[in-house]
Amino acid sequence: MGVELHTAKLPSVAARVDAMNVRLAWDLSVREVALYGARVSLNGSPETLSEQWRAFSNGPHASAPRQANIDVQAEGVDVVWERATADGACERVWGLSYARRGSHEDFAFDLAHLERLGLKLDLRGFHGRMVRAPDRSLQTLGAEGLDADVAMGGQPSTNARVQIDSTRGAELRAALRVVGDVVRRALPLRRELSFHDVSLHIHRAGEVLNLGPSELTLIRDDETLSAALSPPAELDGTRLEVHATLPLADGEAHVEVRGGPVTLASLGVKDGDFGLFGVKRARLEVSGDAGLSEDGARLSFSGSALAHELSLVRHELAPGPISGIRVAFRGRGALALDGSELKVDDGDFSIGEVHVQATGSLARRGTTLAGTLRAALPLASCQAILDAIPNGLAPLIAPLHMTGTLAATGSVEYDSLHPLSTRVSLDVTNDCRIDRISAEISPRRFATIFQREVKGADRLPMHVESGPGSPNWVPYEDISPFMETAVLVCEDGRFLRHRGFDYEAIATAVRDDLIAGRFARGASTVSMQLAKNLYLDSGKTLGRKVQEAALTLLLEQELDKRALMELYLNVIEYGPGIYGIGPAADYYFAKKPRDLSLGQSLYIASILPNPDHQYFRSDGRLGDAWAKYLQRLMLIAKKIKRITPEQLENGLHEQIAFRVADSGATSVGDGGTDTMSEGPGDEPQAPPDAP
Repeated sequence: MGVELHTAKLPSVAARVDAMNVRLAWDLSVREVALYGARVSLNGSPETLSEQWRAFSNGPHASAPRQANIDVQAEGVDVVWERATADGACERVWGLSYARRGSHEDFAFDLAHLERLGLKLDLRGFHGRMVRAPDRSLQTLGAEGLDADVAMGGQPSTNARVQIDSTRGAELRAALRVVGDVVRRALPLRRELSFHDVSLHIHRAGEVLNLGPSELTLIRDDETLSAALSPPAELDGTRLEVHATLPLADGEAHVEVRGGPVTLASLGVKDGDFGLFGVKRARLEVSGDAGLSEDGARLSFSGSALAHELSLVRHELAPGPISGIRVAFRGRGALALDGSELKVDDGDFSIGEVHVQATGSLARRGTTLAGTLRAALPLASCQAILDAIPNGLAPLIAPLHMTGTLAATGSVEYDSLHPLSTRVSLDVTNDCRIDRISAEISPRRFATIFQREVKGADRLPMHVESGPGSPNWVPYEDISPFMETAVLVCEDGRFLRHRGFDYEAIATAVRDDLIAGRFARGASTVSMQLAKNLYLDSGKTLGRKVQEAALTLLLEQELDKRALMELYLNVIEYGPGIYGIGPAADYYFAKKPRDLSLGQSLYIASILPNPDHQYFRSDGRLGDAWAKYLQRLMLIAKKIKRITPEQLENGLHEQIAFRVADSGATSVGDGGTDTMSEGPGDEPQAPPDAP
């Protein structure tokens, strides 16, 4: 039969003892008390429990005489501490034992589990001995191992805000002071505490990164606690170590990481962790320092890291495995632990032999955000850039060989309180040229009939035939000049002047996205869209963007602007399952491409960003908002001298309707301008919401 123990002085503490053995002396005095199979429940905050314990210790029984020679023994004690916190933190200790005999006190437990704010700690096989006289000092202390699980959270949503928590630094500093107080009382000067099996498991979005087992050694000095974490050394003796110094009172805390090259496997990383594989080959070198300010509010850092022969599978990077990754970082900066500020000075990130230099700062005040970023790609060989791409990231362009150089600089200045003052600059010098091309991606193959896979009207994959000689192919000269004008106005105003990339449009798009606080517009040129449609699938990966850039350069190099426009108009999607200007002109207006009017051409080009949507009303006519939008596009076409005043006047009176060939427009030849003429670029106003 168990015994329940309660006291009014400790209302937050309850105990149940399964068995108790009391041994009496000849004079009936208590000589030994033994408890077996007990459970102790604690409920409340540390402050509440401390206050109740002080009240209990200072109660009437405190002055009663005690027998100092009573032996005490407890085995199989489980302790559960439920904190009164919003996160429902709970600490448990299993298999606690305690023995007091003569001048010694021995204590141990099998397992202790601590959980708090995404951090879980499991301490295994903890044991120690204290000498009661003269000052109750610790004689020995040890543990078998320590397991730590850290939850980093999942993928943030596009609307997620970083929460500013002004108490975070103070809470961390207070926690470190508590650790210092415990160490000062429990660990004697220059006494060592070692954990021979320390493991860390970092969890994020269903994935895990394992580190350890390593050896952790703690040593107390007069004013500091020193910690050394040592993973196993390589066969040649090379190792990576972490050293930390924690002040037992006030002062700055410091962490130093040095060592390598060591394999990821020696650090405890396993194949499959965060998509990594081949961890026995991947190697890491680190040299860095970090310091936590005395008030716990600011973390400063400096150092460098190099990882090479990395291999991983990340579907946001590429559909298949990527290998041969070599990345490095060097820099210094500071971070406010409340999330209000981040600053990076003299940053240098490299992949392969290509470096990007960057400096910047980010500051949050309540719900506002302000920051600056300046980055530069120093003059680099185009082939070196190509060689830096890891194996498997961009397989289509791997056989290419390039000559020339590339350099770029850019900057961003943003303040959410004054979004219209946002400044974005981008300056690129691109002299890259491809001098070796594989037959698989040579643009010459598009001069004849070719097949490609696209999505049908049911959005399932299907194959279509394109190229000169295929049934739906429309030669350039058989397409209304208004169609080319419409593409320049709606999609790529500087098509005739750039070499595939419109850097001014990219800077403008970044600025507009920052002002809008979302992805509001892109900066894809006709050539970039053509590269995607001819070579790539619809997956959104980093590898796809890298290949798109190189293939855009290839198309611009091998084909003239007329050939590019002809290809573009014949292969892009104009609606669900509708590919090419021939089927598009027939589907929307029951016309041949050569007969499309200005308004009809602008309508077809205006829907290209979202061709799946239906823009006509149920009666077949355009809504007023979209009709007015097309009229604004006509004014832009006149401004850039792509149409005559007469064509503008005629277009403004068009009545565009679905499957209606006659929109009230006169023929194209009445006052039309020459095709491929070059005029100043202009940006159309944003389209209205689709009806």
